[in-house]
Amino acid sequence: MGLYNHPDQFPVNPSKTYDFMKTSLKEGIMEIILDDILPGTYVISLLDDENGNDQMDYRLIKIPGEGFGFSNNVKPRLKHPPYDNCSFRIPKGQSRIRIEMQYFRNKT
Repeated sequence: MGLYNHPDQFPVNPSKTYDFMKTSLKEGIMEIILDDILPGTYVISLLDDENGNDQMDYRLIKIPGEGFGFSNNVKPRLKHPPYDNCSFRIPKGQSRIRIEMQYFRNKT
């Protein structure tokens, strides 16, 4: 999971990265609890890195071969979505975010 707090970082240089357990991903939904983050505007990107190589793998014609998701459940077309479309406010205290994963193939 990548957490971004500035448009210049997105989508390549997250301010923080977190690993998540596959057991946290249920029925294509990832529920994230953020409780140690400074208040501000952020974007989250998720990668279901099935082969553990720390990068998105692609099929033909740059079609993602692994699952991914963005905050606000933005569904991009041919490239990553704009920062502003995915950004959301984190208030002081704990925040709960639900992100729907997207797969361009049948998930086995």
